[in-house]
Amino acid sequence: MRETIGHEDLIELERQIGPTLIAVLTGNRDRYVVFRWLDSMDELKPTKEEARRLAFAIEQLRIVTKAEGVDITRAWLLGSDPSGVSPLAAIRSGDFERVINSAQRLISDTYY
Repeated sequence: MRETIGHEDLIELERQIGPTLIAVLTGNRDRYVVFRWLDSMDELKPTKEEARRLAFAIEQLRIVTKAEGVDITRAWLLGSDPSGVSPLAAIRSGDFERVINSAQRLISDTYY
């Protein structure tokens, strides 16, 4: 799994889910940290753990978006899975396996 994130990937993620959700999934309380990252990727970068979460989120969002489209992907990210945990919360907590399973269930129409 990648532990770095490129500027273009961060721009893509910001356009897809916005700075508030990026801050949430990285565990930041300040959504403006995303703008600081975007403005100064050479000086101010996400930590290794934040970058790992961001890279994973981008990967999973691309997979789900390709299969389901942008609107369904956003709803999936924010919605709870059958056990009551959203993919967004699972990414924030580092439970990547839960997110992978959730994405696969959504794509294969076995979500519930």
